[in-house]
Amino acid sequence: MNDQAAKLRQRMVQAIDQSRNETGARQHLSLARTIAVVSGKGGVGKTNISVNFALELARNRKKVMLLDMDLGMGNVHIILGQQPKFSLKDYLIGNALIEETITPYNTHLDYIAGGSGLDDIIEWTDEIVERLMIVFDEMQKTYDYIIFDMGAGATKRTIELIGAVDDIIVVATPEPTSITDAYSMMKYIVMNDFDKPLHIITNRVQNNKQMKQVSHRLQYAMKNFLKKETVVLGNLQEDPLMTEAVIAQKPFTELKPNATLSKQLTQITQAFIGNPFERVEEPNHFIQKLKGFFMKGSR
Repeated sequence: MNDQAAKLRQRMVQAIDQSRNETGARQHLSLARTIAVVSGKGGVGKTNISVNFALELARNRKKVMLLDMDLGMGNVHIILGQQPKFSLKDYLIGNALIEETITPYNTHLDYIAGGSGLDDIIEWTDEIVERLMIVFDEMQKTYDYIIFDMGAGATKRTIELIGAVDDIIVVATPEPTSITDAYSMMKYIVMNDFDKPLHIITNRVQNNKQMKQVSHRLQYAMKNFLKKETVVLGNLQEDPLMTEAVIAQKPFTELKPNATLSKQLTQITQAFIGNPFERVEEPNHFIQKLKGFFMKGSR
């Protein structure tokens, strides 16, 4: 296992170096900031937001890795208009090398697709856990941000991963079921880790009044019932551009960068970069926590 781990780690370093040969070596002052983008239910535009958020961070000259964690049903690559040969699922089950899964999108953004098709069910063996830890450990040393686009809802593996990351972004829409499910997700997170930074993005709002109602309702509920402060990063209006961009298989901030929707996403990104939460944990807590969760769950 040790020899295998050493080989995997070497491949991981080589793969990342190859993907960023246009930018040169990054000067590391700290480990990557890890972010999980989640939602209480599907169909709220979470992946669309994850992709465009990652692109906005990249436009700020941040080195970003976007991981599609919806294994078997991922669509990050579709929104980016690409068709990678291999996915994270392929790597985990041993069908591909790690260097074959990392796809550079532009100078500052790399991504790994989640894969499509549920014909292979992943059992989280010790070997798979080790492969994940190697990948994540090296990524933390290479990127400024690692964004995990999580599958909708809460599964055991979802909870384990979001329990380890630095920040969580919760996406909700004005639909009552979306608000309820988003609150339930945040409540579960807070009950397990009260200090976890929570950020809220409301998507598909119709007007300014609705913008305030949804985000402030969630923020108030968290503070009133759970005594937990949250940050409202911003709101995205209902706009046919989002659907238009998906059909065109191009991120909406690239398809129409001057549209109101794109400008709102830019404002959201700037709000996140300047968020008020302070780091209180050790910089390597992500790997330590994740290994603890996964090792416990694989036994």
